Order: sequence, then C-alpha cells, then structure tokens
Amino acid sequence: MSTQQDAFDEVNKLLSSTDLVRTKIVRENLVALQIHLETELQRTSDNSNNDQDNEEKVASNSRATCEPSKKWTPISKFAWDQGGDGRSKFVHIYVNADGIGAIKERVSCKFTSSSFDLQVVNLNGENLRLFKDNLEKDIDPSASKFRVKSDRIVLSLRKKEGQFGPELWTELVAKRQKKNTTKEDPTAGIMDMMKDLYDSGDDDMRRTIGEAMLKSRQEQPL
Repeated sequence: MSTQQDAFDEVNKLLSSTDLVRTKIVRENLVALQIHLETELQRTSDNSNNDQDNEEKVASNSRATCEPSKKWTPISKFAWDQGGDGRSKFVHIYVNADGIGAIKERVSCKFTSSSFDLQVVNLNGENLRLFKDNLEKDIDPSASKFRVKSDRIVLSLRKKEGQFGPELWTELVAKRQKKNTTKEDPTAGIMDMMKDLYDSGDDDMRRTIGEAMLKSRQEQPL
C-alpha cells in the first residue's frame, strides 16, 4: 500500500466484505490492523497540524504543478484499431490531447488482464481519465504499454495468443459481462496486503502484522 490512509481504507473495505471475513480469527486480525492504523493516522494528523502554517505556504507556491482536485473528467473521445487485417499483436488506443507532451510525467496507465486505466493529472487544470474494463478479450498486462507524444497518447494492449495466433476483436469492450472461470482464495488479498504493510511499516506495525499473520497460518488446516 502506498500510504497508511490507503491501508486503513482497504482494511475497512475488507471488514465490510462477508466473503473475506468468514472466520473469527481473520476478522480479529483485521480489527487489530484497523486500530493500529487509526492510531497512526491520528498521530500523523496531530503532527501535521503543528506545521500547518508552513505547509500552507509550500502548497501556495506549488499549486500550479500539483493536482488541482481529485475530480476526474472522463475522456469520451478516443479511437482504437488492431491493424488492417485484425491480426496485429496489439490493440491500439489513441487519445488526442493538445500539449500533453509537456506534462508526460503526469500521465500514467494501469493494465490488468481485462482492463486499462489511463490517468492524466492537471492538464490545463483538469484531471482526465479513460477507464475501460470487461475488455472483449484478455490482454497481457506486462507486455502492454503506453507512449506520450506531443499531442497524443497511444496505448498498446498486448493481445493474448489464441490457438491460431492473436485473436480478432470485434469490440473494445464486451457487450456482456465475462464470467470468471478461476476461483480465487478470498483470504489471499488479505495476506498480500499484510505483507506489503509489513515490508513498509515501522517496528510497531510489523509486530502487529506479524502476530496477525502467525495466527492466520496457525488457523490453516494441515
């Protein structure tokens, strides 16, 4: 997790999911994490309040280059293709944006096997986003990429190989929701989150998480 606030929000979300807290011990571990993170956030908040005046001065000087707001404006106009005969290894997404090349460091895109999430922070005071999930075919996230040109962003979604090579797409997004054929362990996300927090946390957080992970392992059947 990138911040303690992110971790706290994730724990709250997991606690609200009955699928992920089916057992008493998992819920107790999450509650322990929740209490610890809430305490840390309060301490951080108290410390930051003492330096509020200085922070406001810094913020006023850097406001022009920082994200102006957390509100995203959806990108409604874009084009896509997959080569002349449709047998290209990539599906390309084209987004025109005047002057985007000057702020390429504020452009990011996250890929999963069934989605992409393009985000542009503060282009002329506006945060832009193009998010598409339930893609018609699965893609390879590790081989997908994006490029920022002077006035255009180009996403390249790497197709998964079919029986006879790259598959032909007829739509960018599937008209019907695709079924998930793989059944995932509902507690896997909890353990991954605990590991991330342990690796980046302080001694107190590591002790709390270490105890929680030990209890979770002891609960698993042999």
